[in-house]
Amino acid sequence: MLTMRSFAEPTILLLLLFSLKSCHGQNTSPCVPSSCGNIHSITFPFRLKSDTRNCGDPRYELECQNNLTILILSSQKFLVQSIDYGSFTIRIVDLALANNNNSCSFPRNSILDIISRNNIYSDYLDLNIPLTFINCVAPVNSSRYVDIKLCTNTSSSSRTHSYIVSGNDLSLSDLEESCSVELVTWVARLPNTDDYASLSRIHEALTNGIELYWYYSLCSGCRGICSLEANSLRCHRDTICYEDVPYEEKSFLCKLEYWSRECQLFYLFPLLHICKV
Repeated sequence: MLTMRSFAEPTILLLLLFSLKSCHGQNTSPCVPSSCGNIHSITFPFRLKSDTRNCGDPRYELECQNNLTILILSSQKFLVQSIDYGSFTIRIVDLALANNNNSCSFPRNSILDIISRNNIYSDYLDLNIPLTFINCVAPVNSSRYVDIKLCTNTSSSSRTHSYIVSGNDLSLSDLEESCSVELVTWVARLPNTDDYASLSRIHEALTNGIELYWYYSLCSGCRGICSLEANSLRCHRDTICYEDVPYEEKSFLCKLEYWSRECQLFYLFPLLHICKV
């Protein structure tokens, strides 16, 4: 017997086949934009800790400390340099490095480890370049290796030589003999230059910070692949159907596949047959 559900469900699913929709996560509540220091118009998904509870996404909470906008990730404080709502990016810098004129100030740990534990920020590879801190037993004669011996406390007779190499084209196989990687961090690309061959330029890059995407906060309703295309968010339907996903949680395409399999139909002709119930 053909039930109402068996008739209507494939019809609705067929109409929505191969559909794409925009990922909209806009906050419609009457929240007034916040500001702190040089960061103005802090709006959804970001919020200040002092904002009312209905404003912003708690995962993107910022703090205003001494008139500085602070982002805390894994108990480490970062100074917010800018928030761009057009490109869905935020630029942050380790608070210990911000406004530090000492060229020998380096990060304490890798930003990669911190980001990996906070998956609301990602897709940073195309916005930044890596800085690789390297220790070598023997001295290296290469323009790519920026010598930072002036920043170390080792004596001239020390067997350890420390360098920084910029760029994402460095692999472990490219390392000079007797060298090992101590730390890898990422920094936003400096405008109008690809030159990071001096300690002063590396310091400038470190204090400029790292740029991260935050658009995943707007993709909560996307049951597929949410991507940024020409500064516009798109939700592409997931075409991979998993058997262990409950029917109610399946995407439209997967529901269509389910009904087609149950009725032993082809995708394009779901109404020409009677489903078994």
